[in-house]
Amino acid sequence: MSVAGARGNSAGFTLIEVVFALVIFTVGLLGVAGMVNVAARTLNGARAMAWAVASAAEVADSLAFWGASGDGERLWPEGRVRWEVEEDGDPLRVMIEVVPVQAGVGGGGAAGSGSKRIRLSALVPAARALPLEEP
Repeated sequence: MSVAGARGNSAGFTLIEVVFALVIFTVGLLGVAGMVNVAARTLNGARAMAWAVASAAEVADSLAFWGASGDGERLWPEGRVRWEVEEDGDPLRVMIEVVPVQAGVGGGGAAGSGSKRIRLSALVPAARALPLEEP
């Protein structure tokens, strides 16, 4: 009996084919894992940027409502917002620096410890506070 005749009756995969398929599958899984890591970092960055913009808008609105009265800083669990008011005229120029807490693998960190600082500037009307009405 020849070798070709014995092989012609068997069904299945050779060891080389199985190993090759496993290598291709492993490379695919590593690619997917890398994409998940990049997506997680992008999501954390977008979340920090959204919080920073919302916080800066809140500070600018507060300064416009109550009247900009100088520099200040406010701490939130998500990070720190610091502002400086340039009192040159109306509207006032407000420089706002936002430092979000960096969400790392360990689940947090201190504001400013390797976090990305976001600097914004806004024009705020000077002292436009509305009088409070009593019912």
